[in-house]
Amino acid sequence: MPKVSVIVPNYNHAPYLEQRIECIFNQSYQDFELILLDDCSTDNNVD
Repeated sequence: MPKVSVIVPNYNHAPYLEQRIECIFNQSYQDFELILLDDCSTDNNVD
């Protein structure tokens, strides 16, 4: 079980989502879970 939960809220920020996720994965600490939150965005960020 991961020791840290990283929660990324995302509402209509699709242009920045990939960069945000890459930044998290590039951290030196690797024992984490990544939780993406989206509240029915209209900018197709699921793609």
